[in-house]
Amino acid sequence: MTRAPTDPPKRCLVTGAAGFIGSHVAELLVGAGHEVLAVDDLSGGFPENVPAACRFERRSVEQPLDDIFAAFRPEAVYHLAAYAAEGLSHHIPVFNYRNNLVGTANVLAAAYRGGARHFVFTSSIA
Repeated sequence: MTRAPTDPPKRCLVTGAAGFIGSHVAELLVGAGHEVLAVDDLSGGFPENVPAACRFERRSVEQPLDDIFAAFRPEAVYHLAAYAAEGLSHHIPVFNYRNNLVGTANVLAAAYRGGARHFVFTSSIA
């Protein structure tokens, strides 16, 4: 991922940034010259996965995020936070509903209210 020389660095918020995919996305964004705020509740990731150049906020996506958006004012949001446990999802449907569906709605609403211009959402087995 590279930027054109005239593109200013963007402020990017990455949820799930302590997980495998989120940490790699955060690393690519930092490498491209963007300012990154990493958000993760560490329920499935590890703090050492978060690139050192990122600011880190330990927070669940189920919690209010408007204060983060107001303070950091991200232009782009990469929403990668989700509980993913292959084979377990059907045993814990309420937990998955809260974390994955409600959490995504919460991040999307905060991004809208906070004026983010871009929103990237990914999903796999979650």
